[in-house]
Amino acid sequence: MTQSIGQFRLLAKRRLGPLAASRLLGAVNTNLCRAVLVGTLFGSGVMEAGLGSSLLLLLLLVAPFCVLPPLAGALGDALDKARLMRVAKLGGIGVAALAALAFLVPNALVLFTALVLVGVLAALVSPLEYALLPQHLSAREVNAGNGMLHAATFVGLLLGGVLGLVGGGAPALAVVPLVLAAAAYSACRVVPSAPAVRSQRATERWSPLRETWAAFALVRQNRPVAQSMLGVAWFWLLVALYPVLLTFAPDGLTARAVLWLIAALLAGAAIGALLCDGLSRRRVELGLVPVGAVGVSLVGVHIAFAIAALAGDGAAPIPDSWLLFEFGLLGAFASLFAVPLQANIQVRAEAAWRARV
Repeated sequence: MTQSIGQFRLLAKRRLGPLAASRLLGAVNTNLCRAVLVGTLFGSGVMEAGLGSSLLLLLLLVAPFCVLPPLAGALGDALDKARLMRVAKLGGIGVAALAALAFLVPNALVLFTALVLVGVLAALVSPLEYALLPQHLSAREVNAGNGMLHAATFVGLLLGGVLGLVGGGAPALAVVPLVLAAAAYSACRVVPSAPAVRSQRATERWSPLRETWAAFALVRQNRPVAQSMLGVAWFWLLVALYPVLLTFAPDGLTARAVLWLIAALLAGAAIGALLCDGLSRRRVELGLVPVGAVGVSLVGVHIAFAIAALAGDGAAPIPDSWLLFEFGLLGAFASLFAVPLQANIQVRAEAAWRARV
């Protein structure tokens, strides 16, 4: 596979199209389930709004991504990644059914169980999806593939949030996660096989903590990969923290205004991810990383001052258009920072343990 084609033409190919579709549908479903479940937790009186509740929910959402990806990656290195992804997506239909039940019959145990399982499923599937790219794409297409998966993720998160907001508490909304989960499973069935690149010895350890430690030991042997991983981790921390920090914004921002800003951030991140392939001239170009880092820093500082200035100015349901633009710009610069680093990990990591990083 020596020739490369544009990222949008890649979507028409079986090497990327079904994977991107599955990623998009999965992201929509994940954020929809989270929005509905969190809304039900507060709306039914199971939890009360506050700093403690927000931190608990953040912990439940983030914890699976801290411990499960190395285990999923170890399995992906030892078994067919496409087949593992199908199994996980099939399990996602069951998780969607549980989320629907929790929405219709609010119960604390069912709600928290469904919320945790939604995060667990996303944490298990994500490393498999990204590890598929180097096996299906050429070295000059890996950057485009990463940009597409990043864009699919953020468009999916945006659409899932919108669906959760528009649907409100309508009982019919409980059916949507089931439909999305079934569609994601159907899409991933078309993904080409991605055979194991090493022996099945990786399945001997079924402890997430042991696999996490083993992954750190492997990464320490490859400094460029380790540095890229730190950068990607910082990116996802930024994505996770900004919405939380906005909930503690001054009175100048209403809840609706915060949702608009989060939507602008996600839309900007999707656009930035799609720009990476063209800006890098279809190769892994780390020169975009400092551009993204400087952009995130400068725009982030200006946003902090702009939001602080809103205190006492009177709340508006829709924030100022310039602030919306800045959040979109922040997302775009963040993607310019993260997408080349993710691609760099994939081309520099050894095939025998690529899925674990």
